[in-house]
Amino acid sequence: MSSIGKYLLKYKKLLWLVMILLISVVFLVSNSNFYLFILYSILIMLYVHIEYDYEQITNPINLFMMYSFLLWFLPFILIKWFSTFEIANYIYDYTVIGYTALIFVFSFLQNKKVFIGNFRGDNTYLGVLGKIGLLTSIIFTTLFFIRAGNIPIFAENPEIARVAAMQGNGFIHRISYISLSIGALALTAYDYIKYRKVRLSTILIVVLLVLFNSLTGPRSQSLKVLVQMFLFYMVLKKGRINLKLFALLSFVLLSLTGVLGALRGGKEGLTEGFFHLMNRLYMNPINLQRIVELFKTNEFWYGKSIIYDFGVYLPGSQPNLGTILKGMTHAKFQGGGITVTLIGEGYLNFGLFGLVVYPVLAAILFYLVFKLLTKKERVDHLLLLVILNTSMMGFVSMGIFPVLAGDTIPTVVVFLGLAIIAQVLTSVLQEKRKVQPSMFKYNLQEENKKNLNICLVGSSGGHLTQLYQLRPWWEKHNRFWVTFDKQDSRSLLKDEQKYWCYHPTNRNIKNLIKNTFLAIKILVKERPDIIISTGAAPAIPFFYLGKLFGSKLIYVEVYDRIDLPTLTGKIVYPITDKFILQWEEQKKHYPKGEVLGGVL
Repeated sequence: MSSIGKYLLKYKKLLWLVMILLISVVFLVSNSNFYLFILYSILIMLYVHIEYDYEQITNPINLFMMYSFLLWFLPFILIKWFSTFEIANYIYDYTVIGYTALIFVFSFLQNKKVFIGNFRGDNTYLGVLGKIGLLTSIIFTTLFFIRAGNIPIFAENPEIARVAAMQGNGFIHRISYISLSIGALALTAYDYIKYRKVRLSTILIVVLLVLFNSLTGPRSQSLKVLVQMFLFYMVLKKGRINLKLFALLSFVLLSLTGVLGALRGGKEGLTEGFFHLMNRLYMNPINLQRIVELFKTNEFWYGKSIIYDFGVYLPGSQPNLGTILKGMTHAKFQGGGITVTLIGEGYLNFGLFGLVVYPVLAAILFYLVFKLLTKKERVDHLLLLVILNTSMMGFVSMGIFPVLAGDTIPTVVVFLGLAIIAQVLTSVLQEKRKVQPSMFKYNLQEENKKNLNICLVGSSGGHLTQLYQLRPWWEKHNRFWVTFDKQDSRSLLKDEQKYWCYHPTNRNIKNLIKNTFLAIKILVKERPDIIISTGAAPAIPFFYLGKLFGSKLIYVEVYDRIDLPTLTGKIVYPITDKFILQWEEQKKHYPKGEVLGGVL
């Protein structure tokens, strides 16, 4: 079992990919079984979480996959169970082909999770960049209103006014919300480096400017600034995000998007506004089917869509790809165009071949952006990475080149322009006022070592007592306990955060299964840096699952087992990062163990 365990852990990524490939093949030959599709969706979502960790949103694949769950995989279920629309089997097949190609290529390019823990920069420059970004946003938002001749959201028919206002003013609008993003995140970094928090004044100013920008009509881009600001703050603080807080913030902003959509809809009212919002949540698979049906009778474009994507920069009012496809498919709905989708963009250009080419291209772009912007460990590059990640997650709905042309490339251009201006002004400021550069180098990993999150798991009684004796070590850190709900544990841990696990555990398969599911729930919620145990059985699922989640494992063999090893010790020994012994005699059972003496 020891050698098998080591083999599985060493090749777990390869085993995951083989399992995904097998499920994909079985699905494709099973006449698109719906429940196999659900299993496939769960597998790839879980794989990305285990290998790349959704909380590390500096990695583009993580936001992309979370967005895929909400606006791609979930809609299939909503349509199947709550809609009369019938999704064709080949749409399921195309999804499996495309996402499998993307996952495999990205896994090959980036074979391990990367923690972004070091960054540096000049805080004076960040402050200047933040102020210039917000000022630029105010100027271009105001210019948009002047050129439009009105404020669209206050017009008699806001939707028609928005469409009319955007004609010839699209690039001005892009600069307004992109500079707002850059300014908000630069000030977030400035505040955090200087005060270790974001000041209330900064938050209020950004919120007011977000509302001001939302008056242009489109609300998702300006509201996205608040999400970016939250994500960037969490990256600066911990290197990872709190998924629960992120989900809550996303829900609030989604609801606000619905409210603003209702206001924009004029007489439709709040109910209709939310109806349109929910309708958009399951439109992507439907739009893909529209595109496939359209190109059954039309020639593929072989890259022609890229001309439409970048044609929006030509003089005059140029229709985007979504609007063109809406006309070709004769789709009837108010405002906007068809969401092209990543899979659809590949299919309309190159047919079945495009189902692989475009997801592979997306994976390559994710890798290159992440690699380039993390290479120099500069905080302004980290800022740009967060903005681009929230841009590229739009590949799911809009496709690659519509996002590159409409958002990603303009973001890079505006960032470079603002960064150059900010650098020049910072140099002038430092020279004329004799201000010293406010350089900083921040090591997040060192900061986090001071406040680890520790899971202490073990049975009640002597096991718990020996674990408690390590108090001089664990009391310095965040911690939580997993043990039996018994009188001694309730008394000993009365002021501690704790989870009660199921018992008895000796030769009890039922409770082992229940504790395994409990371990999954707790590990997903707490994400401990270290799991430590003195035994007994409750440690087993936490150790093996914790290993998959990237936790460091420490096992302390109990004090009163000298001549024979414990069963739990033998089971977890192959996977522990540090195996601690209390007697020299125990080393004959655990050759790689470290003798540190008794804890009692």
